[in-house]
Amino acid sequence: MKRIHYIIVLIFLSSTAFGQTFADALLLSNTQIHGTARSAAMGNAVGALGGDFTSLSVNPAGIGLYQTSEFTFTPSFSFNESEVQVGGQKYSDNDFEFNLDQVGYVGAYKLSSSSSSSLVSVNFGVGFNKLADFNQTAMGAFNQSPVSFLDGIVDYANTESLSNGYLSRQIGEIEYRDWQAKLAWETFLMNSATDINGNEIDGQYVSILFEDERVDQRKTWVTSGSITEYVLSAGLNFNHKFYLGATVGIHDVYYKRNQLYTEQLSEDSFSYRDRYLLTGTGFVFKLGAIYKPTSSVRFGLAFHTPTYYQLDEENNLIMSSELQRSNRYEGTNLFGYDFRTPLKAVLSGAFVINKAAIISFDAEYLDYSSMRYSDGSGGDDMDDIDMDIDRNYEQVFNFRLGGELRVTNQVSVQAGYEYYGEPFKSNASIADTGSLKHELSSVSVGVGYSYKSFFIDAAFKQYTKNSNIFDQQPNFSNLASDSYNRKLLLTLGFRF
Repeated sequence: MKRIHYIIVLIFLSSTAFGQTFADALLLSNTQIHGTARSAAMGNAVGALGGDFTSLSVNPAGIGLYQTSEFTFTPSFSFNESEVQVGGQKYSDNDFEFNLDQVGYVGAYKLSSSSSSSLVSVNFGVGFNKLADFNQTAMGAFNQSPVSFLDGIVDYANTESLSNGYLSRQIGEIEYRDWQAKLAWETFLMNSATDINGNEIDGQYVSILFEDERVDQRKTWVTSGSITEYVLSAGLNFNHKFYLGATVGIHDVYYKRNQLYTEQLSEDSFSYRDRYLLTGTGFVFKLGAIYKPTSSVRFGLAFHTPTYYQLDEENNLIMSSELQRSNRYEGTNLFGYDFRTPLKAVLSGAFVINKAAIISFDAEYLDYSSMRYSDGSGGDDMDDIDMDIDRNYEQVFNFRLGGELRVTNQVSVQAGYEYYGEPFKSNASIADTGSLKHELSSVSVGVGYSYKSFFIDAAFKQYTKNSNIFDQQPNFSNLASDSYNRKLLLTLGFRF
């Protein structure tokens, strides 16, 4: 049957030699730190506070405020929930996981406490903080759709005039952007078109669908993995008033995505699975300072260089059809490239009230339009996707606010809020299928107990994200998606 769906063709034409689009650049740049429970409870607003291992990833000068050596580790339990709207109907899914968000050691070495210009101590720290948690599941369905995924594949093959001989080659000899047509061809979901005399027309195709046939569609999304920052930090304490610190961060990226799309036809069915794996390593340098004009007021300033990544991705595409017999065909595409995140600047302040309460805030600046891909496999300079980044991203400010109240000498309670600015321009879109959005915020509460050289902190945190899903399948090309990451954290610490 002949159906033209131009938007679907545009999405196919926007494909590149690798599995990402400009919208996916946000994956490595829009990070939210997952460190100690106390920091999480205070909205991670620790840039001017210091004395917490999380601060080594925010403002390295915070290591200078340690008075004793310390070891901490933070296990967590997450419950992730998602809601996706497809065809006016809401679909929910959820999962849970245990994790280890942070492990760290800080060694404090006291040198002097004399004059106002003296160096009081030199501190060193080593460990890791999580910067991103990718674990999420979602699902959606659309029944009796007049549009099939096969319509888009056939329209694309016809638009590009992909010859029969070309599609008969081994999949490794075919351009990655044409793989879906190759998969449909090999699983007998797409056949050559014929003229009035029954002769095949090379480069023109039809699907196996009947005229006006409606199909039932279902899709699931499962992502997992994280970005972990391994830190090596050092800090200086000048007379308990001025602190300097630096961190060398090594980022370990592991991101896995598994998407399964199925279509039930009136008599037959087929499925399309997209398995994607992104791994790599990045390097960043952070420099920070904290100044205490009085014992009650602290100001902090930190700069993070761009993180320079070397990345490899593996994309495995599988199509299966259940016709008169079962058919299956797959291909795996490998692609490597470099990626650079934006520079980050963090301005912080904290106020200590009668040694019984703390109010702290962080404001950070990023320019997402400065993200860059480069050095792709096969000599790909990746300029096209960089131009898309320029057109669709903008500068943002992120804000974090936290508070702590000491109830007794041993017990304290905390609360926090985080707001992350919208990184997309108002007219940002993928193939004109709708505006992109990425709204993210969090609320958190916590409690801490300290006794001599031991302390324990617990926190509850909820991230709320409102975004869009843009996929090639019809009825899944612009979906409103709400996700909720609820996390319980427990930090155990030992001072010595």
